[in-house]
Amino acid sequence: MKKWLLVFSLSSSLMACQPDEACVDTQTINENAIEAKQVPPETITGFAWMQTLKSGRRDTLIQEVHFEPEARHYWHYHSELETLIGTTGTGYYQEKGEAIRLVQPEDTIKVKPQVVHWHGATAASRFSHTLIHSKANRVVWLTPVTEREYDGYH
Repeated sequence: MKKWLLVFSLSSSLMACQPDEACVDTQTINENAIEAKQVPPETITGFAWMQTLKSGRRDTLIQEVHFEPEARHYWHYHSELETLIGTTGTGYYQEKGEAIRLVQPEDTIKVKPQVVHWHGATAASRFSHTLIHSKANRVVWLTPVTEREYDGYH
């Protein structure tokens, strides 16, 4: 298992670093973050990290996910409704059998329960989005998005 160090830089951004390797510059840390961690490698191609944010509701989970270029989640689905809001950079979102959609800051996608999909960064940009869903939500992880599927944006 890779170990990652999270360190603050003078510019108030968060740096994700592997021991003895260069740091990956990430987005500015959210002041409402209560936890920041690497996205589990068995659910993603590439590198991303996730912040769990404070929520005013006990039953709601809010997370900010930061993807490096070309990073993307595996195909998966949720047991509950998920709302995805683009915050920085440019990303992709695709439902199984549908065309890839480009996601920009402030774009909002409502993902219905049981809909198989993936989301992540484009090859040319980092990408961040906010996820909002019920704490009762369960994710079922499927297979990695293939290079052919990932390169399918037109």
